[in-house]
Amino acid sequence: MRLGLVLLAGGSSQRFQNQQLKQLLPVSQKPLYLYTLDRLRSHLVFDDIVVVLHKSLPPVADLKSVSGGDSWLQSVFAGVENLHPDVDKVLVHDAARPYFLKEDLLKLLEEAKRHKVVALGSMMRNTLTRIENDQIEVLDRTHIWEVYTPQIADRDLFKKKSPHGTDLITFALSQGFQGKILPSSPLNIKITYPEDRILCETLLQLE
Repeated sequence: MRLGLVLLAGGSSQRFQNQQLKQLLPVSQKPLYLYTLDRLRSHLVFDDIVVVLHKSLPPVADLKSVSGGDSWLQSVFAGVENLHPDVDKVLVHDAARPYFLKEDLLKLLEEAKRHKVVALGSMMRNTLTRIENDQIEVLDRTHIWEVYTPQIADRDLFKKKSPHGTDLITFALSQGFQGKILPSSPLNIKITYPEDRILCETLLQLE
C-alpha cells in the first residue's frame, strides 16, 4: 500500500461567527491545520502529502499545497490530482478535527485492504427530530450513523468526478460502491463553532 494524505484546510469558516479562519486557531503554539498535520504524521507514514488551503493562506514549507474548491468534494479532488501517481490509497482528513486516536487510524488502514472506501464514524446517540411548519417529528435513530474523517479510499475511486457527496462514503455510493463505516471515538469532534475549540483543547491536554 502506497499511502497518500489529503489534508483539507480550505474552508472559509462561515459558521465561525466571522472570526479568523478556524484553521489558523493556535493549538500548542501552532496553527490548527499544522497541528493536525503533525499529529497524523506522528502516527502514520505517508508516501506523499497534499495540503488543500484557503486561497488566502501561504503554501506549507516543504509540502505540496493547492487551493481548495467550492465544495468539500472539489477540494478533495484538487488534493488527489496533485498526489504522486504511485499513490494507490488516499487518506482524507479535515484539519478541523485534531483529536483522533492512533488505534482508530490503524483500524482504518486494516479495513482499507478489504474495502474500496472506509470512514470513521459513530452511531447517533441523541434524539433525532425533524421540524417542519412548527411540527416536531421524532425520527428512528436505530441505524443512523454520523460520518467522520479520516476516511480512506482507493485512488481509482477518483477517476470519475461527480458533484455528489459530502464525504467519501456518499461519493462512493453515487458510483454504486458500498463502503464501510468503522465505529470510532465519538470525541473525534470537528471544530465548527468557537465553543468547540475549548472542548478540543481540553481533550488534547488530557493525552
